[in-house]
Amino acid sequence: MNHLNFDPTPIDRMEYLSERLGVNFFLKRDDLFGIAGGGSKARMLQYILLKAKNDGADYVVTAGGPYSNFNRALALMAQKLEMKVRLVLYDKNTHLDRVSLNKRVCDMAEVQYVLCDPGEVAEVLNLEIEKLQSKGNTPFFIWGGGQSVEGAFAYFDSVKEIKEFNQVDPDILVTALGTGTTFSGLYLGCKTHFPNCLTLGISIARTKSQAIPVVKDTISNLARYLELDKQEYDLDEQIVEDYLFGGYGKISAECKEFIQKTSLREAILLDDIYVGKALFGLSKIIENKPEMNGKNIVFLNTGGIFNL
Repeated sequence: MNHLNFDPTPIDRMEYLSERLGVNFFLKRDDLFGIAGGGSKARMLQYILLKAKNDGADYVVTAGGPYSNFNRALALMAQKLEMKVRLVLYDKNTHLDRVSLNKRVCDMAEVQYVLCDPGEVAEVLNLEIEKLQSKGNTPFFIWGGGQSVEGAFAYFDSVKEIKEFNQVDPDILVTALGTGTTFSGLYLGCKTHFPNCLTLGISIARTKSQAIPVVKDTISNLARYLELDKQEYDLDEQIVEDYLFGGYGKISAECKEFIQKTSLREAILLDDIYVGKALFGLSKIIENKPEMNGKNIVFLNTGGIFNL
């Protein structure tokens, strides 16, 4: 699968975490991804938007909120590719005036907001696409958050990037798990490029029972695209639900203290919604599993700076 041009992101060894946890701890620095504000969503869009560009699209239509990392990255990438963004909002929108860097970027990029009730999203998306087509525009639809084969393939490719450019042979590759798109790509990427590597997804919002069916579906769709042999995927040991702390955006006092101390000791910025929360969960897993001592652990920093 082709993509727009971008440079690989580095892998940095984390001295404080390595010493504290007794492992060789590395961060894959997708927070330093060089386009559209960085992060995993910006990487995904280099794959997703190539088809839009090739199709001659002048509008991108999607749903979600202006506070998301995906829609911030989309707003910037669309401007770069001379497209406009029409964003269908469906969460009652009582917080639309709240200060947020992601929202400020969406506003700066003149994202067009369309309000609707949660039960009307599909209908409103189709209506907006029809409106644009009737005016002679060429709209391109993207699932909210970039959940797609292209988005997952971006992280299948990122494992190849680790193998080719960073010369780290991971024993365990870990990411925060939201919708599961990133995890799905990493999972199949490891199966291909590091078959002895364990892939862990530390859920920041969903229970296993909620996450596993969605992730299995994404993995199956990507495997079909890659023409891999059909198989069953047992993810019970690889998706962790023990550090939800009650749901999305919630953390414990211990987790908050860990994020602050780690940020200062490693001189990196960690948000408490995705990266910091999952990194805390991983630290507890390592502390409770002596068999991980001395292992090469690579944690994907998906980039939550804008969430600060």
